[in-house]
Amino acid sequence: MGAAGRRDGLHIVARDRVEPVGDRGAMKTSSVLINNYNNGRYLAACIDSVLAQTRPADEIIVYDDGSTDDSLEILRGYGHRIVLIEGVHNPDRSRVHNHADAVFRAFERSSGEWLFLLDGDDAFVPHKIERTLRAVEGQSGVALVQAPMRLINGRGEEIGGYRDPRFHCRDVRAEIYRQNDVDFFYPTSALVVHRTELAQVLPLDMSYCTALACDTRIGMLMPLLGRVITLDEHLTFWRRHAGSFSGKRGRRRWNQVRQTLRRVRTFNIASAKYAAPPISLWKNRRFRRQIVGALLPGKLRLRLQGVKTRSVPEPLAPSALPRA
Repeated sequence: MGAAGRRDGLHIVARDRVEPVGDRGAMKTSSVLINNYNNGRYLAACIDSVLAQTRPADEIIVYDDGSTDDSLEILRGYGHRIVLIEGVHNPDRSRVHNHADAVFRAFERSSGEWLFLLDGDDAFVPHKIERTLRAVEGQSGVALVQAPMRLINGRGEEIGGYRDPRFHCRDVRAEIYRQNDVDFFYPTSALVVHRTELAQVLPLDMSYCTALACDTRIGMLMPLLGRVITLDEHLTFWRRHAGSFSGKRGRRRWNQVRQTLRRVRTFNIASAKYAAPPISLWKNRRFRRQIVGALLPGKLRLRLQGVKTRSVPEPLAPSALPRA
């Protein structure tokens, strides 16, 4: 158990310490970068899930962005088991900008070859690090590894799975240019990034498309720098609750259209830096469908969206959740 005890239904048995890795000659080192702001209710489950890994992380770095709840009390209770960075919240910046800064600050303090990103309200499946490092064993040129997610609610109860077939393609870079689209990536806590490539994009340039999230930016840039591996196994618990950033964005009529506009513009600006060709927004069939959908009468649009979104969540057996 974490220092502050459990306050949701996601029960994970944590080790008392991070076990050292022995001979690293052929082993991949791992850093878990946790960003947190006022996730006190879920924070112990998050950190305990990392401490309970079948292959321990070499380091766990937590950047707290000046939380005003009991997050810092919880984090300090973990002592030497984590590296805690106590940041200062900047209320003049957007939530998106502060999130990007938190990831960068944690990265600055890290030393691992593989960086496992994790939001403070999410959690890892017990064998996530082991499975991920096994997947890159003997592989070269890999910039990003991602995998589907198990969905849990605010109480830690399983409510389904998130797997998008579009993301599971053999060559993500080729698909970006074939479809003129960059939406092929899972959210923050599903992403594992190689240090060399992440160092090339951090700190993120947040001066344009300021509403575009940190994970979206990191994901879309990785295929310009290396290969992307998408695993089939659900390796992260993605918590869906009213206070989460993704929960607050909602499903407003023009949101998908705006997001695609932001993604394509950001990709094209960044692609010039890496000597990569741009993509065409108007050759993006999904974008054209999004516009048509936004123009449809409300009831018809919601009916069509309902059919589409029901095809994404997957049922998972309750026994898949770890129990104390």
